[in-house]
Amino acid sequence: MIKGSDIVFDIIYAHPQTEEIFHSWDTEKSCILCEQLFEPLESVAEQIDMSVYEMLDIIMEKIKSTGYNADIKG
Repeated sequence: MIKGSDIVFDIIYAHPQTEEIFHSWDTEKSCILCEQLFEPLESVAEQIDMSVYEMLDIIMEKIKSTGYNADIKG
């Protein structure tokens, strides 16, 4: 079950296919995996001005598209 309080590193460790999603949220001035790897997903969402629920939906869609079924919890 993936939650907003989960650490980015733990999400990527359990679901390596999500790494490209985190890279897609990088900006010219910041790299999530460089600067926020050990932060909770909800903190990352705040930093990039995105809803944690939107992030969870995107992450879960990626995981499901690769054949893994996991639950989410905000």
